[in-house]
Amino acid sequence: MMNGFVFAGMVLCFIASMALLIGERVRRAHQELAMKRMRESAMYAELYDLILYAQRYDLDEIRIERDRISFFSMIPPGCIGVFELSVGGYRYMNARKVHALSQVLALDLAQLQSARQYRLRRYKVMRPNGQMDNAYVYTARSGYKAKVLAKRRNVLTDPFLT
Repeated sequence: MMNGFVFAGMVLCFIASMALLIGERVRRAHQELAMKRMRESAMYAELYDLILYAQRYDLDEIRIERDRISFFSMIPPGCIGVFELSVGGYRYMNARKVHALSQVLALDLAQLQSARQYRLRRYKVMRPNGQMDNAYVYTARSGYKAKVLAKRRNVLTDPFLT
C-alpha cells in the first residue's frame, strides 16, 4: 500500500518536472523570437548607430523605457545620447519589446556582458496618466566604476603629460 503511494508521488513529481521543463523551453523560444524580431526591426537599425557611438565611452547607465533609450557616460559625466521613439516615428514599445531590447543590448554591447561590471535591474515608471510601465537599467557596479575613475584620474594627473 505504502509503496503504491510512493510510486504515485514519484510519477507525479516526474510529470510536474517535465511540464516545467517544457514550459521553460517554450518561454525561451518565445524570448529568442522576440529578440530576433527586435534585432531585425527598422527601429533597432536606427538605434544601432547610437549603440556604436556609445561603445566609445565608459558607460555609467543605460535606461530602456517604452518611449526612449538613454545612454549615460562616466567620463565625461552625463547623457551621451537619447533615442526617442516618437521622434523617429515609432510607436511606444510594449513590456515584451522593452525586455527583448534589454536582452539584445546585452548581446551587442560588449561592456554589458560582464556581470562583474554591470547589473541589470527592472524598475517601474509611473506615467502621467497613472499607468505603470516596466523599464530596465544597466548600471555600472561600484567596484568597476571606481576602477575606471581611478584609471582616468591617473591619466589626467600624469606629470609627464604636461
